[in-house]
Amino acid sequence: IFTLRSEITTKQNILEKLENKIDNTVNLREQKDQNLLTFQKMEKLFPRDKNFSLMMSNIEALANKYDYEVKSMGFTENTENLDLDLNHLAPTNLNFSISGSQQNLVPFMQELESFPNSPTIRQVSFTNETDENGRKFYSLGVLIYHNEASNE
Repeated sequence: IFTLRSEITTKQNILEKLENKIDNTVNLREQKDQNLLTFQKMEKLFPRDKNFSLMMSNIEALANKYDYEVKSMGFTENTENLDLDLNHLAPTNLNFSISGSQQNLVPFMQELESFPNSPTIRQVSFTNETDENGRKFYSLGVLIYHNEASNE
């Protein structure tokens, strides 16, 4: 009888631990499902594959809003040591040129820096030359981020 009681107690403990593990697994699954949309949005804001198409289309839309025309856009690796702890985020340089009115430049830049992926304008240059429509040319250097975490 004592041996049976001991075995029953041991099996009850094991059963209780298994039930706790199942409950924890179910809870983690529910949390994952609840946060999946957030994770998907983060992937678009800070892409792992350096696919900045969302950023590019947002800049194009912003340029149109302020009556600018995007002339060129390119990305380069940022090799500068920023001395920042960004966890799995790594900086990338976005350089683009636009043409348009000088009066819209400050609101354009303010709205650009308010994008949810935290771009930082690091350089602005312009020329006094104008195009056939009398629009000036501006070049902007912007620091953006991509996710360096593995896809595991």
